[in-house]
Amino acid sequence: MWKVNRCPKSLQSTGWNERTWTSVILENIECGNLQHALRLYEEMRGNCIDPSSFTLVGVLKACGSLGNPERGREIYEEVVDKGLIKVDDESGGAVVVVNTLISMYTKCGELAKAEQVLEELPVRDVVSWTTLLKGYAQNGQNHEALKCFESMRSEGLSPDSIAFISLLKACENEDKDKLIHDSSVGRSFLEKNIDRSSALVDKYAKCDIIGKLQVVEKLPVQHVSFWNALGSGYSQQQGKCSETWNCGKRTNEYGRNSSGLNHCGMPILTW
Repeated sequence: MWKVNRCPKSLQSTGWNERTWTSVILENIECGNLQHALRLYEEMRGNCIDPSSFTLVGVLKACGSLGNPERGREIYEEVVDKGLIKVDDESGGAVVVVNTLISMYTKCGELAKAEQVLEELPVRDVVSWTTLLKGYAQNGQNHEALKCFESMRSEGLSPDSIAFISLLKACENEDKDKLIHDSSVGRSFLEKNIDRSSALVDKYAKCDIIGKLQVVEKLPVQHVSFWNALGSGYSQQQGKCSETWNCGKRTNEYGRNSSGLNHCGMPILTW
């Protein structure tokens, strides 16, 4: 495993540029040498080399993995104070750095600070909201995760697959699930993300939401994975024999081909 313990004199004389420093720092992070990567970052700054957004994303991730959000905040505030990144820059680089800062805080359980960073952002994208939403869901703060989802939608942003799956983890009652699948956003997600939507359909069944069969039936795009997931959820509940059998029939209807296999190459399920 390659590790640079200090800046060699030969390289100091010829000079490392930002790309060279960033390359070495990121390689150390990838190899798990997180503390050493941060030391390299300090050497880089000591040599008056300004970091790029790629450098900052790497070191902030390292701080998150080390559980050291204070150091990450110091690094972030330094580059903002020196004007190396501008939080109102819509070009993309600054937004990525700030999103990584939010992710660092959520990974360290500092959710209030993560939310504060997001609220102070003049430019927020889907990733900004999704990162915070995922953090709330992973830390069991389900109500806050739902509020985050609603705030995202109020800003005219459509949740991506990561946001939707994270939201599912936060849903604890039928009303919350019903709010998701009754919305146009939920229906659009099902139709456009077939591979991930089976998790949502399975959630319908496990939460025993009224009208879940109708939700799947009314989708413009029918897919065997939807009925497989719904049938699997029903089969785990008592008194759902007829619903389970119906899903088995639909699975065969939408998935059987000449080989008797579904789209994944697995035998069609009949419960």
